[in-house]
Amino acid sequence: AGLPSTRQLGGRQLVRFPLSSERKHYRILRLRPGEKGVVRVELGPSRRVPGSVSDEDGTPIAGANVWLAGEEAVTDTGGRFVLEDVPVASGLPLVVRRPGYAALFRVLSEEGIDDLAQQSLVLAPGTQLSVRVRFRYEVEASQISVMPAGDRDTGLLDYPFFFQALRPVVLDSEGIAVFEDLPLGSTVGVRVHYSDGGYHLHGEVRLDQPKEVFVTRFSADSVRRGVVRTGDGRPLAGAWVVMGLYASDVNPADADWLLPPSGYVQEGIAVQTGSDGGFVVPQSDRGHLGVRARGFVGLEYPAGEAPGQDGDLELTLAAAQGFAPPELVLSAGQGLEGLVEVRIDAGEGDRGPFPWSTEETLTLPLQERALFRVLLYVDGVEHDLGELLVTGTTPLTIER
Repeated sequence: AGLPSTRQLGGRQLVRFPLSSERKHYRILRLRPGEKGVVRVELGPSRRVPGSVSDEDGTPIAGANVWLAGEEAVTDTGGRFVLEDVPVASGLPLVVRRPGYAALFRVLSEEGIDDLAQQSLVLAPGTQLSVRVRFRYEVEASQISVMPAGDRDTGLLDYPFFFQALRPVVLDSEGIAVFEDLPLGSTVGVRVHYSDGGYHLHGEVRLDQPKEVFVTRFSADSVRRGVVRTGDGRPLAGAWVVMGLYASDVNPADADWLLPPSGYVQEGIAVQTGSDGGFVVPQSDRGHLGVRARGFVGLEYPAGEAPGQDGDLELTLAAAQGFAPPELVLSAGQGLEGLVEVRIDAGEGDRGPFPWSTEETLTLPLQERALFRVLLYVDGVEHDLGELLVTGTTPLTIER
């Protein structure tokens, strides 16, 4: 499908078969790279497939779009639908969508097709995500997609990420794209695909309510290209390259990006390197250029001093020995006894509470950010310890 949904599909691939100039049939197949042999696909006889769609309370949902292996129908006022001429076999992808509900994704076997007539398809509550591109640049030809991120909870596993390759979400003339069928309470990443082949990753967004995110687009006539490699010269895919102005005292929720240990980045842009290690960032002499990749020692340069030849940046990351994510280690000092609750605020809502018996140390892995606000609850009273910069194993002793 051309999107990061293959891992979410358990290594399976979406394959399209043109049955005629107007009809296309889709199938989920296991096609592993480098595997030898022939994969046989039998379309099977076509049949009429009825079914219904409802919410979690059993109320029929009208106007839902039902897509099964390329055939489509819309539910009536009673939530019922009928799909005509569906080639019956195993591995048929089913997608049900309706604004306000989380899109449903299933891979049906022949027995699963028979079950559609007996059991209603249930849609869970959904929410809306709006993506707005600042400094518009050929926005009409740009596309938006979301991908699994964060907890990858059940709602995300049931969301048809691959469907975005078939029905692209395109920015309108105002540079805005809206998703209306994302799982409520899930966490997604946002990817903007630009018409010149580049893309921009916004990062993770928690969908506990309707959200709006902003992405900064830079002009293609003032860019610098580059490549990130490992110490032995191999291209490093998936490294973060961030260019912007550092502001360590900014509220985490107001920051664009984070590059520990320097702090938060404002007025910045971040991209990830491709499979060839390549990237494109805006040309600028302001701020800093930083590179980060899990398991490697990060780099930072003033924006105009990064190494390169003929204007192209050439960045090499050395492997970190004994790399581990940052963690906070709490121990009790004088006067602090009993059971204490700990909450961590990373600018995107509290995490916890974590019960802590002060007779022992408490280790909290902190993988998403480096600047945290620590809250303690002792005998029901909240104590704000302020913000801590955690870039490695950081011990903290707390006294009453």
